[in-house]
Amino acid sequence: MKRVDVIVLGAGAAGLMAGIEAARRGRSVLVVDHAAKAGEKIRISGGGRCNFTNLGISADRFLSKNPRFALSALKRYTQWDFIGRLDAAGIGWHEARVPTIATLVPRAAFAPAVRPLREVVGL
Repeated sequence: MKRVDVIVLGAGAAGLMAGIEAARRGRSVLVVDHAAKAGEKIRISGGGRCNFTNLGISADRFLSKNPRFALSALKRYTQWDFIGRLDAAGIGWHEARVPTIATLVPRAAFAPAVRPLREVVGL
């Protein structure tokens, strides 16, 4: 049996991000999910365009019993930090306007054209 340092339950956006960060910090990682493919919900989000963030993120747009939670989280990692990672990995993106928000989607015509996760994070 292979031993790993970190087991992440769920291969959605948060689980993949947690796995990526752990791997970047030198940990061996196992990501476990019930879906057939990791990140499947991300790939199909936004009508198959894989929307991954929006430019209008701010703490006052989150509802919580603890209103300072979103403020604290967003100060640590903003949409601009994520966009910087995409740029550093050479992943093109563009702003796609929908009626109420501006989401960011890969520049490629379809989400499956986004490079494999291992290549993007340099593993």
